[in-house]
Amino acid sequence: MKTEALTTLFESAGCTGIEPSVLQPADPFLNAAGEAFRKSLFVTQGAKGETLCLRPEFTIPVCLEHKGEAARYHYSGSVFRQATEGRDDKPQEFEQAGVEALGEADFAKADADMVRLALDAVRALGASGGGDIKPVVQMGDPAFFNALVTPVGLPEIWRERLTRAFGDADLVEAMLKRMVSAPVVASNDFKTDDSAALTEEVSAMMQAHGMMGAGGRTADEIAQRFLKKRNEQVSVSTTVTEICRHFLALECASEKVGDTMTRFGEENGIDFAGAIAGYDARAKGLQGLDAEITFSASFGRRLDYYTGFVFEIYDANNRAKGPLAGGGRYDGLTEMLGDKAMPAVGFSLWLERCREGGAS
Repeated sequence: MKTEALTTLFESAGCTGIEPSVLQPADPFLNAAGEAFRKSLFVTQGAKGETLCLRPEFTIPVCLEHKGEAARYHYSGSVFRQATEGRDDKPQEFEQAGVEALGEADFAKADADMVRLALDAVRALGASGGGDIKPVVQMGDPAFFNALVTPVGLPEIWRERLTRAFGDADLVEAMLKRMVSAPVVASNDFKTDDSAALTEEVSAMMQAHGMMGAGGRTADEIAQRFLKKRNEQVSVSTTVTEICRHFLALECASEKVGDTMTRFGEENGIDFAGAIAGYDARAKGLQGLDAEITFSASFGRRLDYYTGFVFEIYDANNRAKGPLAGGGRYDGLTEMLGDKAMPAVGFSLWLERCREGGAS
């Protein structure tokens, strides 16, 4: 499938072509994409001393150029990422195409539209390369994980860390192991866990010892740091961590998500009703889709700006070669970049994989 035909497909879905510059300000990627991207950036310095980078992806550049209300954009071009440790065989420049839908208030419809459009593009690209692609759509939704970690009995510090790590199976497992073997808290003179009371206690102690303003920290900052450390050092029951592990191992066909999550919730005292309702509304828009759709409770994308539903499309004949397309919802990104908050969802295509039937 030639680029012109891909453009026709996207424009028929209401998308406007956009061509963000290859050279981009680095700060938005450093601040919004997270640690997962920082090591892969090709960074340089501009004539005015500003930090720039070669475009590592299109979502952030498209959001930076967006003005106004709802719009759909499509793009195609090179992206550049440095090889990370253990992946020296991966190309550092490769071609991507994709679509970003910004400002569409009907979340379920926009999500379903992106999956359908990505699937159409994958099929068309595979046909153009002579490949016989059998697409499988894998879906995930952190709404289920968020519903799990609050009532299951995790201290706040661990809830925050697990939520940030969601999508990185190795990191999540390392945290679960660490929770049940946390170091014992050293003895101290602070007896309360109440934030306001502890701040008063710290303030009185600092005044008594002539330490007000010491090190530039206020009494409240010292109290909050102490509470954070105390929570971090509290061991978590192995029962709680095993519930988390069992949840993360859940996989099923898309149409069975409601039953699977309801049963798990009833067995463990967790209310997934809100997450199920959101998932079902999206799945309704995918009814009749000529592709296998699966759900994995542990599936997320390791970019900080993703906030909701995610998906990837694989070739069932060659799944080990990696996803042909992937995307999801990133409602907080425009606000992180300095614009007003708006709903947003999109996807990108790995063009060479699609053309070669899933080959890397």
